Amino acid sequence: MDSQYLNKNVSIALSEGISAMLVANPDDRIEYIANYLIQYVERRRRSGDRAANSARVDAALGNLLASIEDDNKANLEKRQEIAMKQAQYPAFLDSIRSTRTKQDALDSVSSFVSDYFNIPTCSIAFKKPAGESEVLNYYSANPAMASIVVGKKIQKVEGEGDDLPPRQGISFDAFKLPEPEPEEMDEEGNPIPKPPPQMQPLIVDNVMREKRIKFFGIPKLGSYVAVPFTYKSVDHDAAVQVNPPEEGQTEGTITMNKIDQSLIISIDSIGNFRRFSGDEIAKIKDIGSALVAVIEGLEAKTFNDHVAFLVAYKAVASTFGEEFTKIPDLEAAALAAVAQALTVDPAIDPPPEPAPESLKPHKESAAVLDIWNSAFKNPDVVKAITALDGHLLPLTQPCANLFYAVGALCGLPQYELRDVCGDITWGNIRAKILPRLPGLVADYSCTEIRSGVTKESSTGGIKAFVEGNNLADVGAYPSAFPILGPLSQWVGKALAAREAASVYHKEVLQQALETA
Repeated sequence: MDSQYLNKNVSIALSEGISAMLVANPDDRIEYIANYLIQYVERRRRSGDRAANSARVDAALGNLLASIEDDNKANLEKRQEIAMKQAQYPAFLDSIRSTRTKQDALDSVSSFVSDYFNIPTCSIAFKKPAGESEVLNYYSANPAMASIVVGKKIQKVEGEGDDLPPRQGISFDAFKLPEPEPEEMDEEGNPIPKPPPQMQPLIVDNVMREKRIKFFGIPKLGSYVAVPFTYKSVDHDAAVQVNPPEEGQTEGTITMNKIDQSLIISIDSIGNFRRFSGDEIAKIKDIGSALVAVIEGLEAKTFNDHVAFLVAYKAVASTFGEEFTKIPDLEAAALAAVAQALTVDPAIDPPPEPAPESLKPHKESAAVLDIWNSAFKNPDVVKAITALDGHLLPLTQPCANLFYAVGALCGLPQYELRDVCGDITWGNIRAKILPRLPGLVADYSCTEIRSGVTKESSTGGIKAFVEGNNLADVGAYPSAFPILGPLSQWVGKALAAREAASVYHKEVLQQALETA
């Protein structure tokens, strides 16, 4: 066992030492062998250190090369990402020109801006008149925030400085013009002309420190920017201007009547705090300018199509009048028939119990309403209504209010009758109500039982709306659309019949309760 141990661990070193001693032939051979063995051990140690160092160097070199490769890959991916993002921006500016509707353009911008800048919210609001004040109507937001923001309104708050109430909105400040710069004179003492002041982006670096910020969700730390834009719009009810005919002409020319329209593109980092850079705000300005150009182009096309509609509708407007000229005679016959039906034969003995006093007004108003309902089944009358779908620009507000009253009388819910911001607008009426309106009118029943009736949709509420907006005044409607006069009269007949039916059934119920 000892010999095996020596052969394995000592013999190689000892053999090398003896061989070296024989060559060197030293005076003290024992000392030589001892020194050789000590040097042998040192050489072995250094050889192991070099191997370990070499392994460590190889490992470090491998890690370095792997890190360089990872960095190169990450840098390549980052450069590719930057290149793709840089390409997205001009590509979007090109693509937005092909949008076919204003709403599509708005939604494209809000969605792109949110994704491109990696921010929680991008929304678009239009400034609208509201009586003697103004309001911001939010019509678009990126998909993640659309259900929270779209349909919201911010009322303009009057006042200055500390008089302004908190959390009522600050966005209207974006429309304020800055104070003009002090006048400067040239060497000859003449004033140096300067460009007029322009609206500037509203920038709030920390929304939690601005007490006027209105939160649509949970207040959180973030920044807010509102970039204003103004353009010339024909999207209003006086856009078509008919000029007097020139000498020798029978019809006047039609021109655009444009008005100033303002909107803001709002971005925020609420809940994902960061400030917005000047480059980002500059890009929002470019995107907004492109959006405004698209809107102006779409409105110009809409105007041309609308003018063509006005010309074509003249033929439609002249076809249905005869249907309503027959109504007075039909009403007289219907009233006579009701009177005849309610006349009690004196020969009956004993005479029947007298009918409730409200029965006759109920029967008469219902009979008259049936005549009007039938008139709205006439194909020419139906066409006169449905052809208004070509009225692409807004009708006057009394017209929109009239259609609202018809829809409310026929039991349509408020979310259909009003647009996303809760307003009564022709665009919403035209899209959601107009195609169904002739059928709704023709099939209307004054005795229909309804559930879920609110104060606004009740007969009394609709009557108050009609009277408050003077919808019975036929002269309030454009003469180019004569169908609106009969439609206004139908509203009056339907309300009268509904009220008479309500009074009659209440009286019948009261009698039943008293005799039970």
